[in-house]
Amino acid sequence: MCCRDNKMKMAREGLRFLGCKAQPCPKSSWAEGCRAAEGREVAPASHQTQVWAGSRLPVPWMPAPLRTSLQGPWGELLRRGSYTASLEVAQELDRLLGKVIRIDVSQQPYAIPPDNPFVGVADAREEVFAFGFRNPWRMTIDSETGDIWLGDVGEGSWEEVDHVVAGGNYGWDCFEGFAEWEDDEQCDGKVFTEPRAVYSHEEGMAIVGGFVYRGDEMPALYGWYVYADYISGRVWAVNTADDSEAIQLLRDEFPISSFAELPNGELLIVSYVDGLYLLVAETP
Repeated sequence: MCCRDNKMKMAREGLRFLGCKAQPCPKSSWAEGCRAAEGREVAPASHQTQVWAGSRLPVPWMPAPLRTSLQGPWGELLRRGSYTASLEVAQELDRLLGKVIRIDVSQQPYAIPPDNPFVGVADAREEVFAFGFRNPWRMTIDSETGDIWLGDVGEGSWEEVDHVVAGGNYGWDCFEGFAEWEDDEQCDGKVFTEPRAVYSHEEGMAIVGGFVYRGDEMPALYGWYVYADYISGRVWAVNTADDSEAIQLLRDEFPISSFAELPNGELLIVSYVDGLYLLVAETP
């Protein structure tokens, strides 16, 4: 869904995208969500447009708010699909679950960007940008390069970090991390994009995707993708410029549910228990 400030003249400026589990989603709730997020008034209901409806993105069951929407550098909206562990549809291009979706929201309800990788492909949804995800939890765009990064929550043994590219197949449910998960006909003859980093369930149980750090306070971390685990409280970083191993930055006792990026590029860690923490360098 989107809310638009009626003072803005350009269709793509002032747009905010919100999710609502209830179907249909009352327009009043969109406005309330925008006010809560922005601390200001928004457009009247006549200027609020429902982009996604249940008929467009079916979610058979949703144990938690499992979707993310964000605006890409091209002006299109990126949206990640939902939890697919028991559904085995992440490899099916005619389904939107288990996918990263890219749409053009300058038109109502939306249009398909002509350079999406599956435009004109038979038996494929043209909204699909990348596929083969199990349960992406937090997807962000590098503010400097426009690259897309996400954390994909594992099923049995592995959590993974993915650098998302157009047309990429990220393996579920043929692979979990680098490990083979299923060996059946849906996996035959396919090319898979390997994760940038993985960690086992000995180190954590539920990845939380973060941001590529672009702040000034920690120069040694510049250009590294920072992510965490909800259960273990560990925070790692991986260099986006090479294929080196991830490093653990810290471990705390509280569950980490998300990250936030400040306008200056510094990062906040969101505690599920007691609020926000600023990520800073350790004082010698």
